[in-house]
Amino acid sequence: MFTDFLYVCRDKGLKISMTEWITFMDALDKGLAHSSLEGFYNLGRMILVKTESDFDKFDIAFMEYFKNIKMGEELPTDIMKFLDKGDMDTSNLNKDVYSFDTTRDMEETKRMFRERITEQKEEHNGGNYLIGTSGG
Repeated sequence: MFTDFLYVCRDKGLKISMTEWITFMDALDKGLAHSSLEGFYNLGRMILVKTESDFDKFDIAFMEYFKNIKMGEELPTDIMKFLDKGDMDTSNLNKDVYSFDTTRDMEETKRMFRERITEQKEEHNGGNYLIGTSGG
């Protein structure tokens, strides 16, 4: 997977060994890129680039390889920190509230999210209407 990306990187002048490439593939396989393009970029740059002088080569290769990828809307960092508390007790959650609603499409879900986030003025924990953690 991503073998073409390896060749684009090498074509731009990066000297990537097979050991480095396998390390990168293992890191992706373990989910260290967190299923995001930004995570892929950061992980690749960390593993595949040996010197600061090669950062531009990696950036050019990355942009060339992913030039046709359309980015979805990213959530602002403060919202991600708010939602990613990591200390949520899931033992008493109402599973029906968290089940996937197949009658609602992505645009409707995004509209509802934007509506709720504009109504909400402070951190919210608990409940099943506002955006927060530890729903119920």
